[in-house]
Amino acid sequence: APPPSLVEQLRTSAAQGEYAEAYALMTRSPSAVRGNAADLMLAADVARRAGHPQVATVYLERVVRQFPKSSQAPLASFTLGRIYMSTGRTKQAQDAFARAGLHDDDSPLAEDALARQVEAAHRAGDRARARRLAHQYLAKYPKGKRRAAVKQHAGIE
Repeated sequence: APPPSLVEQLRTSAAQGEYAEAYALMTRSPSAVRGNAADLMLAADVARRAGHPQVATVYLERVVRQFPKSSQAPLASFTLGRIYMSTGRTKQAQDAFARAGLHDDDSPLAEDALARQVEAAHRAGDRARARRLAHQYLAKYPKGKRRAAVKQHAGIE
């Protein structure tokens, strides 16, 4: 187990918004990140905010893979989707957003995850999938907050 001082140092730096410092600590002392879902999410957040999104994906993928029933898993999947989308990996983004929505249909992320799947399909040039997902979104969330964007990405009126 890592010395408590390293773990606390990491948490303190992150809580104070010192992401570059926290990231440097994680890099120098990987044992500062324990293997539970919450610490992996913290490490992903630190890496992402310190400008290392690819490193963040490693932590997020571990959460999804090792703790699929954790309350952290949908957020990990959703964040993976956002990172993949921002780096042009639209197929992986679609899959990650699908996992985020499938974890719990009543989760606050479910609606946004489905809307972002539509956007990812649109960006990937898969018009048929974008339309199919958009119809699914509109049926499930008839008054959804992303209704206009979903219709636009799917090319439906």
